[in-house]
Amino acid sequence: MNVWYAVRNEPKWVTYNDNLRNARKRKGSDHVAEEDRDEADPFDVTVKPRPMGTKAAKKAAHEVKVHSMSSSTEDADVTILKEAQANRLKVLEVQQKLSAERLESSKIAHLAAKEHKEAKLAEKEAKTLEVKAKMMETYNCLLAKDVGLMNAEEKDDHVATLKYLKKSIFPDMY
Repeated sequence: MNVWYAVRNEPKWVTYNDNLRNARKRKGSDHVAEEDRDEADPFDVTVKPRPMGTKAAKKAAHEVKVHSMSSSTEDADVTILKEAQANRLKVLEVQQKLSAERLESSKIAHLAAKEHKEAKLAEKEAKTLEVKAKMMETYNCLLAKDVGLMNAEEKDDHVATLKYLKKSIFPDMY
């Protein structure tokens, strides 16, 4: 410490300490206000207006932007909304068209399945009738056959076959 007391009044250290003091001082409006007070004339009656605060400045800037952009943004918003509505209507029309086509295609598929089922039933019935026709032909052939030349075993087989064919061809009679 003794050294400091010896060199503190030297120009080198005085300049260095002044710079440090100035750096430590608060900068900004306080520093400007002190300078204004020093330079102000004590007899000057005109009062300088108080500067606008940061919140008020931001609010004013935002209002200017909003008012300048509001008319153009409203027009843009209206056109965007109209385009969106037109697109929604187009999508709705396409969806309705697709649903109508799906409904019609499902009806056609149902009718085709119904016709296929009826065709299978008709085919099955035709086969059944064909089998019955062959059985009837065999039955008539067996009825026309002469039994006098057959032995007892052949006669029994002939009678059993006729009974079976009669039951198969005419199920309502038994």
